[in-house]
Amino acid sequence: MTFKNYQFSINVKTNHDPRKAIFEIVNQLKGILPVLSIDYKLVEDRDVTVEHHGGVNETVETKESGDVSF
Repeated sequence: MTFKNYQFSINVKTNHDPRKAIFEIVNQLKGILPVLSIDYKLVEDRDVTVEHHGGVNETVETKESGDVSF
């Protein structure tokens, strides 16, 4: 007899470090459901003024002669 597998996601935004809460939630889930695996991804704020894809993040000015200056 084979069993179905179910997967669910919960997305939470908070202004506190959630690592301790994640541990507590995982322990509660294990007491409620037969858990086969648990995976989570912690997404932290990042500085949006920094170029992350390797491109140039400087203003390009064109001189009258047609030269490009960085």
